[in-house]
Amino acid sequence: MTDTIRIKRRAVGGAVGPPATLAAAEVAFNEQDNTLYYGGGNSAGAATSIFSIGGPGAFARLASPTFTGTVTISGTITGAGMAVYALLAGPTFTGVPAAPTATSGTNTTQLATTQFVTTAVGAVSASAVATIADVAPSIVHGRLWFDSIASRLYIGYNDGNTTQWVAVA
Repeated sequence: MTDTIRIKRRAVGGAVGPPATLAAAEVAFNEQDNTLYYGGGNSAGAATSIFSIGGPGAFARLASPTFTGTVTISGTITGAGMAVYALLAGPTFTGVPAAPTATSGTNTTQLATTQFVTTAVGAVSASAVATIADVAPSIVHGRLWFDSIASRLYIGYNDGNTTQWVAVA
């Protein structure tokens, strides 16, 4: 007894992608994208789904694949090319990474860019001069002193009667 397998065919010049309909267990080949399709389903009627099962259009290429829709990956991804990606937990960045700059006055745990810090430091009053020393300098109201031995920050304070260094909490 001789068996014959017939495969539907979409010739070159037709549309890329699977056929609009296939019967359950029917196979079709698209010459436009060189992909073999299979009609899935367990009935004798029309396929309930159509899968690409072979050819270059059936799977993602190893070099620069393009995915559409939602891509879900489980397990561990390994390989030499993974060295160029940072982990989500505790990443180490190299080069010149960029980030959005927060608005002035933002006080959250988000990253601060150099632009944000430069703007914030530039907004500090010119009288807020800081001295780093192991011996207290002469007290000037509003001036900062960082005690390099005690690792403590002080601010000069004058209440009209006394002038003193007050530890910053």
